[in-house]
Amino acid sequence: MKYAVFLSVFVFALLPSCSTTSQNDEESKTTSGAGSGSYQAWVRVNGSLYVSLGVENDGRYTKEEKVGNVQYKLPFDQSIKENFASNYLEEGADIFATQEEKPILLGETEEGTFEIMEKEDD
Repeated sequence: MKYAVFLSVFVFALLPSCSTTSQNDEESKTTSGAGSGSYQAWVRVNGSLYVSLGVENDGRYTKEEKVGNVQYKLPFDQSIKENFASNYLEEGADIFATQEEKPILLGETEEGTFEIMEKEDD
């Protein structure tokens, strides 16, 4: 009987600590996931948000006239309504319209390649 009481007390004392450990593990995964997780690269031009499709152009888009350049570089997890703000392209990066499609812009990256940006539905 002594062993049953001791075992019951031991189990009840151990259960809350296991539960707390599991919650802490989940919280740390969420926090670290948010810090190193992926965010959508974007640029705001003339009140519209354009999101990245990547850099794989394969000749699909031809740059046309320069629309402007990035004025504000923000952290990935922030956003503002200002025109020519981006969370990916560097300040001063040129932004070009394309000949093929109106809702596509090309943003020049530091490497001299172009990030393909598609207009997000309003």
